[in-house]
Amino acid sequence: MKNLILLTIFAIAFSFAIYYNENFLITTTKQEKPLPLKKINSINNRINLYFKDNSKIILNDKDSIIFFLNNTNKDSIQLKEFIINSKIIQQKLTKEVNSYYININENKKHTIFYKDEKLNIDSKTMLSLYNIDTVPTLIFLDMNNKEIFSLIGKLGEQQLIATLNFIKDKLYKNKDRKSGEVYNSLIEYYKKNAITIENFIK
Repeated sequence: MKNLILLTIFAIAFSFAIYYNENFLITTTKQEKPLPLKKINSINNRINLYFKDNSKIILNDKDSIIFFLNNTNKDSIQLKEFIINSKIIQQKLTKEVNSYYININENKKHTIFYKDEKLNIDSKTMLSLYNIDTVPTLIFLDMNNKEIFSLIGKLGEQQLIATLNFIKDKLYKNKDRKSGEVYNSLIEYYKKNAITIENFIK
């Protein structure tokens, strides 16, 4: 009887060990490896080539985008990789809109026009001004400094290109923002172009 109990305990323990080992292996193989620091630094050093000087965020004859990103966040790094590897995105950011990049790991001084008022503020104040609590966050502004919409969280390459096309063609024009017409128009544009949405739009 004693031997039977010991055998039963051994069998249960052995089964649990196999189960734990299999699930542990599945879990560890599914985890993504972090990018090497050298690669992250290389990306961060190149990204400013495609943005205007953010010490003066001036909106003139073009619509504008403010990118709020950081140095190591996985989705921020992926978005930067899209930019430094895509000629199409580079062309759009440098020619079709005013593009600004705010690195939330730094606290720089900025002159910005906000709601028809000229402000001299730092990066941390800008985060509060635009209610930034997630990176990436992209704020889209029209020529009158009015917010069109924001994209928050992970952003695919094709979604970014489609969004820039939406802005270039001014498909938000004559649509009420408060009632959600701009949002609905953007969603329909994504559907029409078979764009997968992975982030939050507001």
